[in-house]
Amino acid sequence: MAWYDKVLPTIAAVAPTIATGLGGPLAGIAVNALFGALGVSNEKEAQEALINLNPETAAKVRAADQQFLRDMKQRDIDLEGLAVSDRASARQREITVKDKTPAVLAALLTVGFFSQLALLAFHGVPIENKEAFFILLGALGAGFTMMLQYFYGSSSSSKQKDALLADATSAAIETATISSRPLS
Repeated sequence: MAWYDKVLPTIAAVAPTIATGLGGPLAGIAVNALFGALGVSNEKEAQEALINLNPETAAKVRAADQQFLRDMKQRDIDLEGLAVSDRASARQREITVKDKTPAVLAALLTVGFFSQLALLAFHGVPIENKEAFFILLGALGAGFTMMLQYFYGSSSSSKQKDALLADATSAAIETATISSRPLS
């Protein structure tokens, strides 16, 4: 388990390009960019800074993300191309190995997910099992999404949409933080 797993959603919301870099061969460069923006020198300090992220630091991390993207373009590193080749290698594995396990797991996951939805729609959920049911439904939903991405890939427009939503959310949080401060 990587040190950033616990805070990856925060990193992805504030710095989607750095978050992408963390998951591949550019991890060292991405970590250096993140540490520099946070003003930390080790993983523990970085985790704490991300858990206690304030608007000022978030702006620095966002700026580092934009610089990271410019650096990657300057070095002629195509982040989307890396993601595409990763999906292509997964598909090539399926062709070469002819392993039925992913297809069987995908079928079981699909049946499980939609049977849970049908149960919810037509029978309701007993009160005593409500929390467990929704945890299972959430896990199946997340697994179903991952399965679709594995077999069909995630589009770059989807990634751009996620980045735009993250920017909008961050801007809304900053606005709310600024407007909630007392006037002097």
